[in-house]
Amino acid sequence: MFPPAIWSEHEILQIIASGQEEFIELDFKRADSLNNTDSNKRELAKDISAFANTIGGTIIYGIEEDNTPPHKAVKLSPVDPRAATKEWIEQVINSRIQPRLSGVRIQPVSLPKSAPGSVAYVISIPEGATAYQASDQRYYKRFNFESVPMYDYEIRQILNRAVRPHYRAWLKAWQSTSIGNNIVIGFRAIVVNTSEITAHDPNAMLYLPKADFGLNGEDWEVTPIGDKYYRRFVGEVGQLWYPGHPNDITFKGATPHVDTQKPPTSVARILLRLFDHFGLALSAEYDLLLPSLQLRVVDETSERRPSQLMP
Repeated sequence: MFPPAIWSEHEILQIIASGQEEFIELDFKRADSLNNTDSNKRELAKDISAFANTIGGTIIYGIEEDNTPPHKAVKLSPVDPRAATKEWIEQVINSRIQPRLSGVRIQPVSLPKSAPGSVAYVISIPEGATAYQASDQRYYKRFNFESVPMYDYEIRQILNRAVRPHYRAWLKAWQSTSIGNNIVIGFRAIVVNTSEITAHDPNAMLYLPKADFGLNGEDWEVTPIGDKYYRRFVGEVGQLWYPGHPNDITFKGATPHVDTQKPPTSVARILLRLFDHFGLALSAEYDLLLPSLQLRVVDETSERRPSQLMP
């Protein structure tokens, strides 16, 4: 999902009609989330700071989502602009997040056809230049549709954003065929250095769950990691990357065994890790839906900059 520059009632209704799912860069909130209570103020500061501490994103106040993951948009939940004003939201953000977060954009979207006199608020949050603390004196990040507390090492790495390369990654299945009861899948990972700082010695590792992938170490050049995962070294992925000029890594050979006893919605969780001369640079988790090969993101966290699987 690529958010439009200017939102309208049409975009809001399209999100609901399509059953859009929440993900690391998108969150839905009901109208009562903007009721003037201390708990709502704390939650608003927590969510805004979590987006800034991750990779930025969009919160839409005025859409009710399904209570169960992946939290699809289900219906409109109009906001009364007289009870919750744009100025009130700005005041909560400015007074409850430290240091002050610049670049947050709050757009009231009128709903003349579906809810005359009401609005939805679309809040666009940029990726922060440092770590941002919520009013409960904690630091949060986006994880699995939620805002969760950060570990000390994650906070320290965010503080280093200005002096280290930042990465984004996309992972998808790009080739498949069937051999007996197995599906042979190729993957393509595109890793982009989005900063102006030169990346040195970047290389990648892929972790595949043993329960879902029938791999032979000699055939596929993988290393068993404990009882649950295989690790495959992808290799160097480029020496110099620049914004807008992605280098990609391509690797084949993963052979997931399709167990006929499993439902078609069973998933295999895949982990992609990127290293550079600073150490672990990015860690991204994906779900591979078996046997249909449909990929979706469950969570992505990064030591410096989390990545996002783009549609």
